[in-house]
Amino acid sequence: MSAYLWQVPAIVLLTGIQLLWQPMPDPGTGAWWLTCPVFVIAVLLIVWAISTITKRWESPRPVLSPRWPTDAVTVTAVALFVVQSLAISSYGLHLPMAILGLVCTTIAVNLAEDSATARSRISAGNDATIAEGNPPTPDRRADPRVPPR
Repeated sequence: MSAYLWQVPAIVLLTGIQLLWQPMPDPGTGAWWLTCPVFVIAVLLIVWAISTITKRWESPRPVLSPRWPTDAVTVTAVALFVVQSLAISSYGLHLPMAILGLVCTTIAVNLAEDSATARSRISAGNDATIAEGNPPTPDRRADPRVPPR
């Protein structure tokens, strides 16, 4: 994804540098065609360098256990996202609509994530209310150094 994300900023950066360094040749001329391979190679090198730095943010986080929000939470999150998208499409993007979009999207993402996290804790027996009534017992089979009794 980095290649698609950073190609345009790399092209803009190199075009700006080229405009500051020397005037650009007229498009379609022989001088312009001679600069194209150098420009493309420079864009590829910049995108490659940026991608090697940013690739760690693109790796998916390991999923320890599947966590899915309830149907009601999913419908609510989708509705919040659709409402703000339709509002921006209908009334245009200006400050109040941008704030509405930011708030609705943030609530939708947090609602789905918090519900999934809480559900996985409850199913694992790690919720505080469940832990008070039934404290988790250690699984002796989990540690291979402890011989079974």
